[in-house]
Amino acid sequence: MRRRLFDSGGQTAIETAFLLPMLIVLLGGVFELGRLMYIYNTLEKSMKSGVQYLQRTQGVDFCNPSDPAFTDAANFIVYGNLQGTGDAVLAGLTPSMIFFYGERGDPNTSLIVTCPCAGTGSCDTQNGGTPPDYIVANLGAGYQLDMTFPMGVFGLVNLPVSVRLPFLGA
Repeated sequence: MRRRLFDSGGQTAIETAFLLPMLIVLLGGVFELGRLMYIYNTLEKSMKSGVQYLQRTQGVDFCNPSDPAFTDAANFIVYGNLQGTGDAVLAGLTPSMIFFYGERGDPNTSLIVTCPCAGTGSCDTQNGGTPPDYIVANLGAGYQLDMTFPMGVFGLVNLPVSVRLPFLGA
């Protein structure tokens, strides 16, 4: 009889019942964090591929947002091809979300600044300007990722991806 009063066989089941929901929430959070990192990496790699396309393209007009090279690069980022056909790399990603611009090192301040499209130091190659030192692609407002899983809601997470690479073209 005394042995039965101090038997702890049910204590393990009760502790497990208390800890199991917390472990499930923790596992769900780890899964969502992994998904966030995968999507960010996918965005960054595709943005880098689009900028690499622009790096090697001749005659890009950096002061004309509707230049065909920018359209091709945006299609390459979103669809993985220049024609803009097929499924997007990520759901909800569109070419209109992607912005390109040139940057140049300022010799006076040693800072990297956006290239002007008029005046001294212009990147307007169509009107006698010089090409930029760098090409930048970014998602403007970012990519909205819904971080929801069955046991909780993190809400929308904004992924502001931006890639800067040296310009290699002429």
